[in-house]
Amino acid sequence: MTLVAVHGPAGAQGAPVLDALRRRGSRVRAVSRGPVSGVPHARSDLLDVEALVRAYDGVDGVVVVLPGGAPDDLAVRQAETVLAALARAQVPRAVFNPGGAVWPEPPGLPFLDARTRVAQGLAAAVPRAAVVGPAGGYLENLSEGHVRRRVVSRGELALPAPGDVPEVRVAAADVAAVAVETLLADALPAARTAVVGPEALTGEQMAAALGRHLGRPVRYVQADVEEHLQGVAESLGAHYAANIARLYGPAAHVPDPGPPPAGTVLVTGPTTLATWLPTRDWS
Repeated sequence: MTLVAVHGPAGAQGAPVLDALRRRGSRVRAVSRGPVSGVPHARSDLLDVEALVRAYDGVDGVVVVLPGGAPDDLAVRQAETVLAALARAQVPRAVFNPGGAVWPEPPGLPFLDARTRVAQGLAAAVPRAAVVGPAGGYLENLSEGHVRRRVVSRGELALPAPGDVPEVRVAAADVAAVAVETLLADALPAARTAVVGPEALTGEQMAAALGRHLGRPVRYVQADVEEHLQGVAESLGAHYAANIARLYGPAAHVPDPGPPPAGTVLVTGPTTLATWLPTRDWS
């Protein structure tokens, strides 16, 4: 039975990894600052190499996720610490979920530079390394606290994008399933795998699906960016909101990441919006 260390085990990306590993019969070690209910825990600090080396001791693999709300002065240092600890602990295999696009070169924003650093440096730190992440946005963004509250209280799905432009969103559980399969497979993994959802939906179509699920009308509203970012800050923290603001806020200045690297494998997850909605609490 394998033992896998999982970063961010209580988060939106890490928790589905725990579930996927348990279904596969693997033992799990949570790598986080605080304990996770029902999971053996290794207290860690992403700036403490020694703590991470202890967290990785004896594991068969590691699933790495970096925090989305890292302050500018810590983000790249966290990435370097993780890579150093993986190498020192002689971890045999690892998968990194960047949570989104990976730039070919650091784009100049620390939280994105950190993702780029791990994506580019993982293969040098771990013998069997792979980057597995979403090809677009997560379905889970539709149920963040501030978005969910507006759906419930006002019957409005409010996102900062036009309501008539199709987009493909993927369930975090689908990304987690591919990450775990990649980590545990006997065959050598592809260096990059992007997981995409099975359908392209406009905001208006997503609102209509929400309405059908809830049994009452839900309309789509293109949210004011500043209002949306305030909601992100309330739900996920000020640092997270500040990072998101630099992706699509008024001061956004991120270069286009360009197409996925040559050799990237594209996997389509099975979870549709209609099958995902009942997994969320809309009370």
